[in-house]
Amino acid sequence: MLLLATITLALLASARAAQPARAGEYRVRLTSTSGAHWSTYGTGPFIVSPNRVASGKGVFAPGNYRSWRANVVGAGARIVGGTMRIGVTTPNANMRGRIVAGTGSSSTVVHEEYGTGGVERSFPPGTYDWVQFDISSTGSVTTSAPSQDHVDLQFVELVMRDDVPPVLEGLSMPAPGTWYSASACIPFTIRLTDQGGGLLRSQVRRASDGAIVTELGTTQVESPKPGPTEQHLSDCIAPGERGHGDTTFIATVWDVSGVARELAFTVRADHHPPAIGAGPADGARFTIARPELSFSVVDDGSGLAGVSATVDGAPVAISMNAGVATLQIGDLSRGDHVVAVAASDATGNASRIERRISVVDSTKPTLSLTSPGARGDATFTLAARAGDDMSGIDPASWSVQVDGAAAAFTVGADAITGKLGPLAGGTHRIDIGVSDRAGNRATVTHSYYVVLPAPAPASPTEPRPASATAPPPPGRSGVFLVDAPRAAVRFGQVATVSVHVVRDGTPVAGQRVTSRRDAHELASAVTDADGVARVRVPARAPGRYDAIADGMGFDPVRLPIRVAPRVVITTSTLRPKVGQRVRLSGRIFPALRGRVISVEARIGGVWFPIRRIARTNVAGRFATTVVSATPGPVHVRVKLKPKGAWAGTISNARLLRVHR
Repeated sequence: MLLLATITLALLASARAAQPARAGEYRVRLTSTSGAHWSTYGTGPFIVSPNRVASGKGVFAPGNYRSWRANVVGAGARIVGGTMRIGVTTPNANMRGRIVAGTGSSSTVVHEEYGTGGVERSFPPGTYDWVQFDISSTGSVTTSAPSQDHVDLQFVELVMRDDVPPVLEGLSMPAPGTWYSASACIPFTIRLTDQGGGLLRSQVRRASDGAIVTELGTTQVESPKPGPTEQHLSDCIAPGERGHGDTTFIATVWDVSGVARELAFTVRADHHPPAIGAGPADGARFTIARPELSFSVVDDGSGLAGVSATVDGAPVAISMNAGVATLQIGDLSRGDHVVAVAASDATGNASRIERRISVVDSTKPTLSLTSPGARGDATFTLAARAGDDMSGIDPASWSVQVDGAAAAFTVGADAITGKLGPLAGGTHRIDIGVSDRAGNRATVTHSYYVVLPAPAPASPTEPRPASATAPPPPGRSGVFLVDAPRAAVRFGQVATVSVHVVRDGTPVAGQRVTSRRDAHELASAVTDADGVARVRVPARAPGRYDAIADGMGFDPVRLPIRVAPRVVITTSTLRPKVGQRVRLSGRIFPALRGRVISVEARIGGVWFPIRRIARTNVAGRFATTVVSATPGPVHVRVKLKPKGAWAGTISNARLLRVHR
């Protein structure tokens, strides 16, 4: 920043500096009658030289005179005092020297002198527009030397009163609210004027700490109006002289009388680039192919001008909502990826961040057995299907075991089939496993009961075997479990359990079988001709479930029934817009307080957790919100983890059709 030197007004140094002028006053010392501020007029043969007027040769008529006058030109200042000193050499008594001050055409004689001598006189009280000294003749005389009679100007000090303050007018300065870049030098020009004694100096300083940004001094002249009366203060506010946001500056101008005036103006600069935050942590790992990538992008200055993003160097679309930039990405391949977000503001400040993320497959495939059912023939068709949304099913990883022995099967597209058997009558265990290409393995264990057909009688008189369903354990007696629900039974539903009643290896038909929970009777059924009873057990609460054969004295058989709460959810809408918050609420039965509810969503074929949890209140109710950043169908549901004696469970699913 150019700092202009201030030129002090040397003319203000009075011969009587011990008596400083009052505010609004200044002193001017005039030392040469040849200056532009003096004017000469009058009649008679006079000789003029600097600081001296002398008579010339010839006859001087009475009233002939010669004067030197210093005028205060224009408005704004007046002579209010001062001192004038002259030397008079007039041997001829008809010659007179004097000091005169006046306003307009009226005048006041400060002093007059005949003969030879020196004199110093102060101005009488009043205000004056001009001051002069002169030499005049009061009679008819003849001189022989041109400098015989003369008046010498030795000292003139004027005390000037300036009643008009200087004026600052903004000709060109930043419009309020205009943002400038961090590197810009913000220009301004201020017009300075004064009608009085003239301008002395001006400066611009920062309002917060008074630091001077620029200064301008004026070159003064020896005159009642040392001036100048108009000036332009032009410069610019450099980056180091202002901060971020609004910075106020004060321009000040002084006239020669010491009166100051100020003008404040404010500039606005943006020194801060946009701030990019949130989003996934650097090195984050995702177990879904399309993770949510959202970043906060805000600017506290001139405002955002543009936001862009890339994934592995390729541009991706962005949706902005309330300072959150969400990347519209497709499915990402497994492995490492680089996500970059860049933003710029209206003044050109820019920022950019990079995050390195990876997509990993840590979710096991879905696996389901479609055949056989719980009961069937000794020879049956095996059919199973698997699915995986990430790495895909590894066809070579299928395995099937029946009662611990490997079984043959045929591999198809994400499915297997096979003809198995024949098996002996009774209960058998089928184990199926499959892995995805990332090594995550899923297994299913199935209990299969083989029902053997009754043999045809050898003759009409041959008795029919007591059990045509399955050969009982040789020589054993008791109540044996045939099958039961593999999954947990929801609260309030009915679990169907099959048991086999045998005495000495022979099925017992027509036997009443009672189910109990913690010694409380729940339901009963009667065995069929094969000794099998299908008991419908109401799942009212977790606890120990048993089945007994009434009156037979057998030990009860343990029924592996697990009870889970029932969860029902609903949503505030089924057709939300992209980015709209949807209220998800529900209730669990029975009402269990303080249970943690986690939310899952499905886009395509895989359910994945989202960052939403809730807790049930005393009535078993809960509520939370979900948001979809992409249009299309989205299924949502909630999940309840096992806790205590209660098994885990999953609610019904709600289909949201998200649109723009």
